[in-house]
Amino acid sequence: LPILWNLCIELLVFSVPLRTMNFACRRLGMPAMWALALAVGQAWAQQEAGAPTAVRLLHITDSHISLTNEAPPRSSRMHSAFARSQNRDTKAQTTPQQEFARLVQIAQHRSIDLVVLGGDIVNFPSNQTISWVLEQLRLAGTDFIFTAGNHDWLLEGQRTAPSYDAARVSELSSTFRPLYEQSVTSGGSCYGALGHWTRPGAGIMYGCAVVKGLLVVFVDNSNFQVDEDQLEFMRLQLAGAGGAPVVLLLHIPLLLPGMSLPPKETCGHHQW
Repeated sequence: LPILWNLCIELLVFSVPLRTMNFACRRLGMPAMWALALAVGQAWAQQEAGAPTAVRLLHITDSHISLTNEAPPRSSRMHSAFARSQNRDTKAQTTPQQEFARLVQIAQHRSIDLVVLGGDIVNFPSNQTISWVLEQLRLAGTDFIFTAGNHDWLLEGQRTAPSYDAARVSELSSTFRPLYEQSVTSGGSCYGALGHWTRPGAGIMYGCAVVKGLLVVFVDNSNFQVDEDQLEFMRLQLAGAGGAPVVLLLHIPLLLPGMSLPPKETCGHHQW
């Protein structure tokens, strides 16, 4: 599966009916906004009439936006770390907010079909910042899909929490619910492949949308894990796709052959 992953600029090219993929990825340098990755992918989806249709995806990940240091001291480190950023092309000093707004506007200028938000869009859970992100997407007038990163739902310093990801489900189900509800994965024909699916994670822990014939699926592995429900969801989606192109969106790159990232940056590494 083609994977939209962070820390990279990817060019995704799918050819239908050929089941081949050209995937170019290079690691970014480490500017102030070190993990912002942008991909403009072009896929070919098959129309009913048989003619290929271009599907243009704009991938934005790890923007690390926080409008204010609203929960000090627990929010202080992340807010300070990403208070400033640098435009990758011009080298001008900017802010994560400015860079995000600039990237989203690309969707208007380049006829983007879907903005793909790959996680860590914010520095920590914040209703104020999520509202701001949604307003930028609304102003751009673009469809989008979102999957969470670990920083989205993590407010550092939870010393009494039973586990690292204790706040994950509750934050995604509340603070981030507007993002999920306004994304293209809220409802849609692709869920028909699930039949009488009654498990609670649909739309938040995993979701799907069909964009001009291209099936786009997200699986939230922001805690470096993939659970049984997510696996079954993915199996059903692939079975229902019938060989059509599929894009899988994850925040943490899967440990695949040739992967050179360290254990702390991959999902499925036995040393994690």
